[in-house]
Amino acid sequence: MALEWDLTGIEDFEEECYEFSDKPPKTEERAFFRSGWHQDPENTERWMRLKPVTEALIWATLFVDIGEITGDNMDSVHARIHAYESIFGSFLNEDGEPRYISMMDLICHEGLSTNVTTKTDAEWFGTRLPETMKTLVEQEARNDRS
Repeated sequence: MALEWDLTGIEDFEEECYEFSDKPPKTEERAFFRSGWHQDPENTERWMRLKPVTEALIWATLFVDIGEITGDNMDSVHARIHAYESIFGSFLNEDGEPRYISMMDLICHEGLSTNVTTKTDAEWFGTRLPETMKTLVEQEARNDRS
Protein backbone atom coordinates (compact mmCIF):
# COMPACT_ATOMS: atom_id res chain seq x y z
CA MET A 1 0.00 0.00 0.00
CA ALA A 2 1.30 3.46 -0.87
CA LEU A 3 1.91 6.03 1.85
CA GLU A 4 -0.69 8.78 1.56
CA TRP A 5 -0.75 12.00 3.52
CA ASP A 6 -2.88 15.04 4.18
CA LEU A 7 -1.38 18.36 5.27
CA THR A 8 -4.56 20.43 5.21
CA GLY A 9 -5.10 19.89 8.95
CA ILE A 10 -1.93 21.90 9.66
CA GLU A 11 -2.44 25.57 10.40
CA ASP A 12 -1.02 27.63 7.49
CA PHE A 13 0.00 24.35 5.85
CA GLU A 14 1.18 25.89 2.58
CA GLU A 15 3.62 28.20 4.36
CA GLU A 16 4.64 25.58 6.91
CA CYS A 17 5.06 22.61 4.60
CA TYR A 18 6.11 23.85 1.15
CA GLU A 19 8.96 25.74 -0.49
CA PHE A 20 8.14 27.80 -3.55
CA SER A 21 10.25 29.13 -6.40
CA ASP A 22 9.44 31.37 -9.35
CA LYS A 23 12.33 29.84 -11.30
CA PRO A 24 12.08 26.33 -12.71
CA PRO A 25 14.53 24.01 -10.95
CA LYS A 26 17.45 22.54 -12.82
CA THR A 27 16.50 19.39 -14.70
CA GLU A 28 18.34 17.16 -12.22
CA GLU A 29 16.36 18.73 -9.34
CA ARG A 30 13.00 17.91 -10.88
CA ALA A 31 11.31 14.72 -9.86
CA PHE A 32 8.28 12.87 -11.08
CA PHE A 33 7.27 11.80 -7.62
CA ARG A 34 5.39 13.90 -5.16
CA SER A 35 8.27 15.18 -3.05
CA GLY A 36 10.35 16.68 -5.85
CA TRP A 37 9.96 20.10 -7.45
CA HIS A 38 6.80 20.30 -9.50
CA GLN A 39 4.59 23.03 -10.87
CA ASP A 40 2.10 24.47 -8.42
CA PRO A 41 -1.32 23.27 -9.63
CA GLU A 42 -2.90 26.53 -8.45
CA ASN A 43 -0.27 28.78 -10.06
CA THR A 44 1.62 27.26 -12.99
CA GLU A 45 4.02 30.22 -12.94
CA ARG A 46 5.73 28.86 -9.82
CA TRP A 47 7.30 25.63 -8.62
CA MET A 48 6.83 23.91 -5.27
CA ARG A 49 8.07 21.01 -3.16
CA LEU A 50 7.68 19.72 0.36
CA LYS A 51 10.07 21.18 2.92
CA PRO A 52 12.57 18.55 4.08
CA VAL A 53 11.22 18.47 7.65
CA THR A 54 7.67 17.93 6.36
CA GLU A 55 8.76 15.10 4.12
CA ALA A 56 10.77 13.56 6.98
CA LEU A 57 7.77 13.69 9.31
CA ILE A 58 5.52 12.11 6.69
CA TRP A 59 7.92 9.17 6.34
CA ALA A 60 8.57 9.06 10.09
CA THR A 61 4.89 8.23 10.67
CA LEU A 62 5.54 4.96 8.85
CA PHE A 63 8.51 4.06 11.03
CA VAL A 64 6.91 5.04 14.34
CA ASP A 65 3.43 3.68 13.52
CA ILE A 66 1.47 6.81 14.27
CA GLY A 67 -0.88 8.03 11.54
CA GLU A 68 -1.56 11.54 12.78
CA ILE A 69 0.19 14.23 14.80
CA THR A 70 -2.22 15.72 17.33
CA GLY A 71 -1.93 17.71 20.52
CA ASP A 72 -2.98 14.60 22.43
CA ASN A 73 -0.31 12.28 21.01
CA MET A 74 2.56 14.71 20.42
CA ASP A 75 4.60 13.47 23.40
CA SER A 76 4.24 9.89 22.19
CA VAL A 77 5.21 10.84 18.62
CA HIS A 78 8.25 12.70 19.94
CA ALA A 79 9.28 9.79 22.18
CA ARG A 80 9.05 7.29 19.33
CA ILE A 81 10.90 9.49 16.84
CA HIS A 82 13.59 10.20 19.45
CA ALA A 83 13.96 6.46 20.16
CA TYR A 84 14.14 5.65 16.45
CA GLU A 85 16.65 8.40 15.66
CA SER A 86 18.78 7.49 18.70
CA ILE A 87 19.19 3.97 17.37
CA PHE A 88 19.12 4.36 13.59
CA GLY A 89 20.20 7.97 13.02
CA SER A 90 18.44 11.19 12.13
CA PHE A 91 15.66 11.43 9.59
CA LEU A 92 17.20 14.68 8.31
CA ASN A 93 20.60 16.05 7.36
CA GLU A 94 21.55 19.69 6.98
CA ASP A 95 24.85 20.48 5.31
CA GLY A 96 25.96 16.88 5.83
CA GLU A 97 25.23 16.94 9.56
CA PRO A 98 22.47 15.04 11.35
CA ARG A 99 19.42 17.14 12.12
CA TYR A 100 17.06 15.54 14.60
CA ILE A 101 13.29 16.06 14.69
CA SER A 102 12.40 18.48 17.50
CA MET A 103 9.25 19.01 19.51
CA MET A 104 8.90 22.37 17.73
CA ASP A 105 8.86 20.53 14.38
CA LEU A 106 5.97 18.44 15.68
CA ILE A 107 4.11 21.45 17.05
CA CYS A 108 4.42 23.17 13.66
CA HIS A 109 3.05 20.03 11.95
CA GLU A 110 0.15 19.33 14.30
CA GLY A 111 -2.65 18.11 12.05
CA LEU A 112 -0.46 16.12 9.64
CA SER A 113 -2.15 12.81 8.91
CA THR A 114 -1.26 9.71 6.94
CA ASN A 115 -2.80 6.34 6.18
CA VAL A 116 -0.46 4.65 8.68
CA THR A 117 -2.22 2.48 11.25
CA THR A 118 -1.48 3.76 14.73
CA LYS A 119 -0.11 1.29 17.27
CA THR A 120 -0.22 1.82 21.01
CA ASP A 121 2.98 2.74 22.84
CA ALA A 122 2.98 -0.74 24.37
CA GLU A 123 2.76 -2.37 20.92
CA TRP A 124 5.41 -0.13 19.40
CA PHE A 125 7.97 -0.14 22.21
CA GLY A 126 7.24 -3.75 23.12
CA THR A 127 7.11 -5.32 19.65
CA ARG A 128 7.80 -3.09 16.66
CA LEU A 129 10.99 -1.41 17.90
CA PRO A 130 12.58 -4.68 19.10
CA GLU A 131 11.67 -6.40 15.80
CA THR A 132 13.24 -3.54 13.85
CA MET A 133 16.37 -3.67 16.00
CA LYS A 134 16.60 -7.46 15.53
CA THR A 135 16.37 -7.05 11.75
CA LEU A 136 19.14 -4.45 11.84
CA VAL A 137 21.40 -6.69 13.92
CA GLU A 138 20.77 -9.63 11.56
CA GLN A 139 21.59 -7.47 8.53
CA GLU A 140 24.80 -6.27 10.16
CA ALA A 141 25.77 -9.88 10.95
CA ARG A 142 25.16 -10.90 7.32
CA ASN A 143 27.25 -7.95 6.12
CA ASP A 144 30.08 -8.92 8.48
CA ARG A 145 30.13 -12.44 6.99
CA SER A 146 30.34 -11.08 3.43
